[in-house]
Amino acid sequence: MRAVTMTFRFPAAFRVLLGALLAVLALPASADIFLLTVDTSALESTTAVIAIQFNPGPSSPAATAVVSGFSGAASAGSEPPLGAVSGSLISGPLTLTNDPGLNLFLQPVTLGTQFTFRVEFAGNVPPPSDGSFFGLSLVDNTTDFNPLLTTDPDGLLVAVNLSPGQEPAFDIRSSVATVSAVPEPGAWALLLAGLVAVAALRRRGRAQTRLSLASSRIH
Repeated sequence: MRAVTMTFRFPAAFRVLLGALLAVLALPASADIFLLTVDTSALESTTAVIAIQFNPGPSSPAATAVVSGFSGAASAGSEPPLGAVSGSLISGPLTLTNDPGLNLFLQPVTLGTQFTFRVEFAGNVPPPSDGSFFGLSLVDNTTDFNPLLTTDPDGLLVAVNLSPGQEPAFDIRSSVATVSAVPEPGAWALLLAGLVAVAALRRRGRAQTRLSLASSRIH
């Protein structure tokens, strides 16, 4: 029986798409949207208060911090916000503006094993403000508001400093808190479209290979 030698060549379109997919994977995540997660398994079923603040530095231009996508804890009441705060943490979005003074939102919750939310910073120019400060704390549900899950003297789990000419600087002050950048939605859409196109090209290539093998047997 005559041996059949098969040489597989990827179509030029496949190579172009593969290169595009690799480029998408190499794209940096959005510089302004971040996912914050806090492990509260040690306090599961405990009632506590999530405290979020966004305050200006010297000569800060107008900026906002928008919190959305909250999950992992159930509402246990409400507290009046202080300063330039609007919206809801539980149903979202929650918007804090860096107006002069203290801008603080307090949300009593019944904790689960972890809670998470997205925060997006926006302002006149990126980075959004000159020295503005975003802070996340978890405190007990008493009039003393004692900090939980941190030994930070300011009672913070996460602090974010926003300075001109720099990316937001995250200061993780507790081992239970993590922060990750959120990829741009457009990058995900491009990646999905590329994967679909690559799959289609591979199916067509397999069909052509089967046809070539059938033809070689006939001859």
